[in-house]
Amino acid sequence: MELGVDNFVKAGLSPVEANELKEALLSLPLSSLSSADTWRHLVSRRVLKPSYPHTLHQLLYYTIYNDHHHSSSPPPLYWFPSL
Repeated sequence: MELGVDNFVKAGLSPVEANELKEALLSLPLSSLSSADTWRHLVSRRVLKPSYPHTLHQLLYYTIYNDHHHSSSPPPLYWFPSL
């Protein structure tokens, strides 16, 4: 995942929240996980909080699953809070 603090701020987080999210992401073993496991970690470990803007949830989701092919596999796991 190659997102940074600027991306998170543009998606609606404050600079402080964006830095906290970046630190939380750096603490996860994301490079060794599948896309589904990465998403599961973000949600289950509450790295991706319901209070974060919907835009940020979508940004992370589409970044994590950027190489997912819907035609050859089932839809990926997801969770978006209601608007």
